[in-house]
Amino acid sequence: MPKIRYYKNLFVGIIQGLYHIHTNEKYADQIVAKLLKSNKKWGSKDRRFVAETIYDITRYRRLFYTIAQVNPNEASKDELWKVVAVWCVKNGYEFPRWEEFSAFNYDAVKTKIDEAKSDFVLWESIPDWLNELGEQALGTGLWQKEIQSLNKEAEVVLRVNSLAFDSTIENTVGFVQNSLQSQGVNTIELSDYNNALQLKKRQNVQHTSAYEEGRIEIQDANSQLVAPFTKVQPGMKVIDACAGGGGKSLHLADLMNNSGEIYAYDILEWKLNNLKKRAERAKATIISASQPEEKQVILQQNKADVVLIDAPCSGLGTLRRKADLKWKLTAEFIEEMIKIQRELLPTYASLVQPGGTLVYATCSILPQENQEQINWFLQTKEGNDFELSEAQQLYSHSSGFDGFYMARLQKNDE
Repeated sequence: MPKIRYYKNLFVGIIQGLYHIHTNEKYADQIVAKLLKSNKKWGSKDRRFVAETIYDITRYRRLFYTIAQVNPNEASKDELWKVVAVWCVKNGYEFPRWEEFSAFNYDAVKTKIDEAKSDFVLWESIPDWLNELGEQALGTGLWQKEIQSLNKEAEVVLRVNSLAFDSTIENTVGFVQNSLQSQGVNTIELSDYNNALQLKKRQNVQHTSAYEEGRIEIQDANSQLVAPFTKVQPGMKVIDACAGGGGKSLHLADLMNNSGEIYAYDILEWKLNNLKKRAERAKATIISASQPEEKQVILQQNKADVVLIDAPCSGLGTLRRKADLKWKLTAEFIEEMIKIQRELLPTYASLVQPGGTLVYATCSILPQENQEQINWFLQTKEGNDFELSEAQQLYSHSSGFDGFYMARLQKNDE
């Protein structure tokens, strides 16, 4: 049985993180970032241990808290030591000889963990309502395979940005790999994806010269498939209707070789500000980022070669990187997203010029946000002008990355 070779202050940090995430219902990524920032004396190994432990307990919250007999919404910091004790047992760690663990019987906790393996919903830590929704939407077999994959920690994947290189460098991927390796970051090239690199172990790459010079973007591998799916070409006029932080806008600019126009819309100004900074770093000069004013949208009608609607959604395909999403998501929120998607589709479809392309995408695995939305749209007045060219549902269990849906529709020539 391995022993934990970590200082007690790391466990105190884990307890603090869990308290804010679950008892105070804060966002996990924000709490972990603040925790690491406020403990600068921790080494890289220590920081990784604290972050990964918090995310693991959050990901499997139902399992750990149920066995510990602790209410996650009301737990005190003292009670959270019980949760950490269960985590130790599940991972095969011997308890440190600290007072906080003195009352625990390792074998008794181990028995409860072994018994939990026969209860799929408990073992995979799924809210009852979400499990019922998933089984109804996908069928029990597919849902169980998918949720098991989505419960695993996400790999860190990079996209190599060709806009940040001059013509003298032919092998941009190899150049980036060598550059990162010289700074202690080892990667493997993903052969099924263009210009994608996966880190061999989780590391912060934002301090590397490749990142600072705009030569890499952090982007899930399946997310990197969306921009090529639009079939954009240099010189086109493109609208990214729900640009968010701008990852796909940047990828579109890369594919277009900075030739043409990209109008990136989002209702949140802070996301647009972030996009502008990212675009400057990536040397993506054809992106105009703004909030979608009604008059502005009307003026764009029938003008765009390509419109991408990367729609707001449940985000169920991103559970690997959002450990706390299961516990914040509600059935009501998903219904609201479905309504918003049905508003976005006809609104932005009107911006596509005759013969142009409309691409609808989500990071969801639910058919009611994906195939069913496209089927609905094609039956509407606005949808009658379009034909479905291709659709793909990407699952985490078969790809190892985020779950995504993409549909490309062609507008009829007038």
